[in-house]
This record gives sequence, structure tokens and C-alpha cells, in this order.
Amino acid sequence: MIRVRRPADFFYLVSLPEFAIVIDFMEKVKFKIWWPATAWAILILIVSSIPNLSTPSLGFTFADKVAHFVEYLILGLLVAVAFHREGRSKPLVTAIIVCCAFGILDELHQALVPGRTADIFDILADFLGSVAGTYLCAWIKGTFPRRASQEPRHVK
Repeated sequence: MIRVRRPADFFYLVSLPEFAIVIDFMEKVKFKIWWPATAWAILILIVSSIPNLSTPSLGFTFADKVAHFVEYLILGLLVAVAFHREGRSKPLVTAIIVCCAFGILDELHQALVPGRTADIFDILADFLGSVAGTYLCAWIKGTFPRRASQEPRHVK
């Protein structure tokens, strides 16, 4: 049994140590900053867990790659915004790394789902979408990375 730190918090009355670790993590991390990115990542995992799912035909050959690009563009944007709000020193690079790792794990997960396969070109589309999403965040926030020789851009 897990020791109850706050009697009003019923989460600590559960005997599963993994559940307590998740709750402790959610308390330490600024969850209100991360909930949009977390919800989107969970949605990606739910959709990738559907067996024998086929991409709707959009009238061209690489419609599934476009779907991967768009879903990871949104994920990249949400993760970059969360890292930016946390005050990370390099939110764009960190967001790209996190999204790419998630994309690779998602493709490996799809390989285990009946009727689904892992594809290296899906990982490439995920990477490109992540990069586009993080740079979209930088464009919205006005925080593009600059070389030392460039003058900083001031946004009013």
C-alpha cells in the first residue's frame, strides 16, 4: 500500500505503484501546459492501434504520408508551445527530438497491430511534420533561431 501524503487525494490510496508514479509525474510537470500535446499524442496512439485501418483516398498516391505529416505538424506545434511555455533553453530542438522519438515508437507500435505495418517513409513524414510544426510555433511566437551575426527581430 502506498503511503497517503494528502488524505483528500484519493489517487494515493491505490495500491498500484505505477499509478502513483504517473500521478507524481503529473504533479511535478506543469500538466496544464502539457495537456493539449498529451491529448493529441494519445489520439495518435489510439488511431494507430486500430487494426486494418486504411487511409481515406484523397485522389493521389501518397495520401497516407500527408496524413502523417499533418498529424505530426500538429504534435510538433503543441509540443513546441509546451516547451516554450516551460521556458526551455532550446524548445524547437527539444520538440523535434521528442516528436521524432514518438513517431519512431508509434511506427514500431503499428508493426505489432494486426493489419498495420511500420514504414520508414511514415517516419520521414512524421519528422518533416514535426519540423514544420515546431517552426510554425517559432513563426507564431516570433522566436526563430538566429545566427550570431544577425540582428534580433523585435515583435511589437
